[in-house]
Amino acid sequence: MTWGDEAWVVMDKTRIQGVMDGKTPDQIAKDIDAAYPFGKRSMWPYKAWLTARKEFFAKHGLPRRVPKTPNGDLFEQGEAA
Repeated sequence: MTWGDEAWVVMDKTRIQGVMDGKTPDQIAKDIDAAYPFGKRSMWPYKAWLTARKEFFAKHGLPRRVPKTPNGDLFEQGEAA
């Protein structure tokens, strides 16, 4: 099993449990992030996790975080300039 395959299995089990517990998509997304199984978040296992996460969240309609800057989101920065 590849790192990505294992990540997908962990995410799917976590999502199913969240649905059974009646959690919201936001709560399920947080639970999935907390379920990271590979120790330190670095190198190839983490890259495989992030790739699998992107595909998994898109497939299941889970919310993805919007990148933020220290002074707000990227759109707010452009408007303020």
